[in-house]
Amino acid sequence: MTDDQGVVPVYQSGDDGDGVLEPGEAWTYSATGTAVAGQYANVGKVTATGPNQEPVSATDPSHYVGVSNPAIDIVKTLTNEGGFVPLGGTATFEIVVTNTGDVDLTDVTVTDPLTPACDRSIGALAVGASSTYTCDATNVTASFTNVADVVGTGPQGEKVTDTDPEPVTVVAASGLIGDTVWHDVNKNGKQDPGEKGIAGAKVKLTNLDTNEESFQTTNSDGKYLFSALPAGRYRVELVKSSVSGELTTPGVFTPTLAEGEASLTNDFGLADALPNTGIDTDVLLLMAAVLLAGGAVMLTVTRRRDDLV
Repeated sequence: MTDDQGVVPVYQSGDDGDGVLEPGEAWTYSATGTAVAGQYANVGKVTATGPNQEPVSATDPSHYVGVSNPAIDIVKTLTNEGGFVPLGGTATFEIVVTNTGDVDLTDVTVTDPLTPACDRSIGALAVGASSTYTCDATNVTASFTNVADVVGTGPQGEKVTDTDPEPVTVVAASGLIGDTVWHDVNKNGKQDPGEKGIAGAKVKLTNLDTNEESFQTTNSDGKYLFSALPAGRYRVELVKSSVSGELTTPGVFTPTLAEGEASLTNDFGLADALPNTGIDTDVLLLMAAVLLAGGAVMLTVTRRRDDLV
């Protein structure tokens, strides 16, 4: 017995032990193979020899469809330092396209209406394979959301698509100080992949030349930015009452800016970070002291009353 798809039939049952297929006797075989996408015929063939050594044979086709699950993924990331673009500057993106399905894809194409430089014809993409490239949007004068779309074709002509938006924030092309407050899960002082930013953290900036103070609150990605800063000496520090957890980085940085310079490496990492309750720890300590003092007074009054009785 043979199979034209290359699988090997395996005997299951039916032989009475003499190795001869007698009239009315039926032998059962099974075979296991890997289906591929699409419709095709699978032909089984059996050959035997009669009592007079005459050859006999029979074939039987089986038609079926192999079902596939084509899929594709695109991730677009702004790679500018600090995640911001200076007014009139260049936004640089990294685009990663991955075949996340179970069949090879062809005619994989990326389109980006707002940044034509990111358009790309990738072509064929095998199962699990990725294509990575960078592209630029130049002379950016306003904030916008950049959207990249990808389409690919499965073996049966089916189309698969995905899209990924990436916000671009433009800031004044002057002095900048900023970066990220994040949850340092492994406590190594570096923001590793998968370690998320902490939203709602407050950062204080002091101009050491003028003693002027200003504050920023981190966005949903844990990013903060002070812009339009004149040249000078600065102190940037995390307001600890706005967050919880132990710092794994310095809590204060003192960058010095030249005219139009940017300092976007002032990271604050926090281990075991938890959402802030909204109550300043100094307030809690004061309340505790008041309660303790009140308890002491009540105890003294009670004792005096006991002495009078």
